[in-house]
Amino acid sequence: MPRNAITAGVQDFILPIKEIPKLLIKYSKNRNLKPIEKPLEVVKTKDLLEKIFILLRNETGCNFGDYKDSTVIRRVEKRMAINQITKLEDYIKYLQKNTEEVLKLFNELLIGVTSFFRDKEPFENLKKDIIPKIIEKKSNGDTIRVWIPGCSTGEEAYSIAVIFNEVISQQKKDIKVQIFASDIDEKAISIARLGVYSDTIVTDVEKDRLHSYFYVEGQNYRIKKEIRDQIVFAEHNLMKDPPFSKLDMISCRNLLIYLNIEAQKKVFSIFHYALRDDGVLFLGNSESLGDYADAFEVIDRKNKFFKRKNLKPDKMPQLGYKFQDPIPTIKTSAVPMLKKVQQDNFTMITQRLLLANYAPACTIIDNKGDAIYFSGNTGKYLQPSPGEASLNIVDMVQRRS
Repeated sequence: MPRNAITAGVQDFILPIKEIPKLLIKYSKNRNLKPIEKPLEVVKTKDLLEKIFILLRNETGCNFGDYKDSTVIRRVEKRMAINQITKLEDYIKYLQKNTEEVLKLFNELLIGVTSFFRDKEPFENLKKDIIPKIIEKKSNGDTIRVWIPGCSTGEEAYSIAVIFNEVISQQKKDIKVQIFASDIDEKAISIARLGVYSDTIVTDVEKDRLHSYFYVEGQNYRIKKEIRDQIVFAEHNLMKDPPFSKLDMISCRNLLIYLNIEAQKKVFSIFHYALRDDGVLFLGNSESLGDYADAFEVIDRKNKFFKRKNLKPDKMPQLGYKFQDPIPTIKTSAVPMLKKVQQDNFTMITQRLLLANYAPACTIIDNKGDAIYFSGNTGKYLQPSPGEASLNIVDMVQRRS
């Protein structure tokens, strides 16, 4: 086990056993970032956190300014304690000089917590009531489209694929399932694509499902090809990249709880845009619709299932401006990487807004013809074809009579 942990590259220290207690004691004593009480300290801490966000964004392209401050502070505190740093200002200086630490903080903030069939009751309800109704509306030859943002290492995506497969078999319909599972964590996506998990999943997956949908490989279980082929795993930034569209269901569970109110509003407007009329939104147990309650109808409040409402045009969420990186306005010379951002001007901002709102829908493809980026509403022209998952541009072109 120690060798496997070292190989995984997730450790902060590699030490002989006799030195570990001493380090743990030092770590516990240094977790002393106290709750902020005075208004002046709140403002100061927010400014310091913004500097950390800029360092993270410049290194990784991800904006953690959308996270709740309390979420970020807890994880920054942990990294400070590990590095034996007591002041936030000193930790920022350490980040500026240490790219490796920026990446470690980035991984700390990703919060990749997931498991197969997480939360038993909602998944039972998903199989009993939600998915059967989605399938009933489909005809033979149709394709069901599902998006799972924040998929982490893929367990939830495979769980949902398995349930769809079971219900389709029960209804004896010839229907294909296309699941898009996305995350900003490249390492997590790589694990998800492999579809190989340790034997500890036996605590979450019933024996019949293990037998039907997994192969045994030594101490591991590998998901079977017929389930794996239903899912496209992709790196995708929910807050910045254009969403998938014409979806029958979105499952986004326990991601919104880490985002601030403004970010949550943006996410719900994205989900409303991405779903078909009557499309299903599946949230985590601790999440609610907030200000977007009027945009979705409650199916099952306890288990967090909601249905998209078809709103009037003047009440539809507007998305054109939403896929832009925020421009920080910190007046400080402590972070030299701000120079590029400060050069941004009114003309450039205007150009971005015009492109976002009025440029034609487009896609970028690689030299193999596979789509790697979508902009705007491409659903009018491109649609994943039934069968094995593929993002090849030729396969996706909609055929018209």
